[in-house]
Amino acid sequence: MQQYPKKFGLFGGVPLPDIEGTMKEIEYCFDTLKIDGIGIYTNDNKGRWPGDKYFEPMWQELNRRNAIVYMHPLAPVCCSRLEYGPAAAMLEYDFDIARAVASIVVNGVMFRYPKIRFITVHSGGTVPMLAGRMKDRIPNGAEKYLPDGLYTELRKWHYDVAHATFPWPMAAMMKFMPHDHILFGTDYSPEPIESTVNELPGLGLSDEFMQNMGRRNAERLFPRFKV
Repeated sequence: MQQYPKKFGLFGGVPLPDIEGTMKEIEYCFDTLKIDGIGIYTNDNKGRWPGDKYFEPMWQELNRRNAIVYMHPLAPVCCSRLEYGPAAAMLEYDFDIARAVASIVVNGVMFRYPKIRFITVHSGGTVPMLAGRMKDRIPNGAEKYLPDGLYTELRKWHYDVAHATFPWPMAAMMKFMPHDHILFGTDYSPEPIESTVNELPGLGLSDEFMQNMGRRNAERLFPRFKV
């Protein structure tokens, strides 16, 4: 990033289980490293999801800084070693995206801190498929955080398509999400780039959509990269 500041950006990671350490890291990342956003996991590996009141100081500070928050899944403690065959990466990551998104929305994080912009991965995990059920199961008291309804809050997120360009997740995401909130991503290096890009030619996507997904939508989030 230092060598090619117009080509590469940087997200800072924070140690979610340690809220004091998280606050120090946010300050260091923004003020010293001059990052473009903060990266978090979908849970803190201690049984807490991002909407937990434990993280309120973090959200206050990120809102003050007009931060972009990029959220990647982590299998929670409850489900990281289930003895039923599949490894956590097969199913639990995308389930935990839905847990974390729902945690943020129904606990009012987006309502209280509207300056934060959120990105998550895998074409939203299971969120697009479960959005209707989520709407019909809003916890008592959470309605006050959803003045325009649950769908409106979910559609404020940005989703990248890493390892989720198969026809089925793409169809659900494109049906539910605004197309200007869809971003290109691959999860490289843990995931081969090919598992994302090899699926794209068979989807029949327009050149305009591909250009928007590939660059223009991201430029609106990160205008310093606009060419």
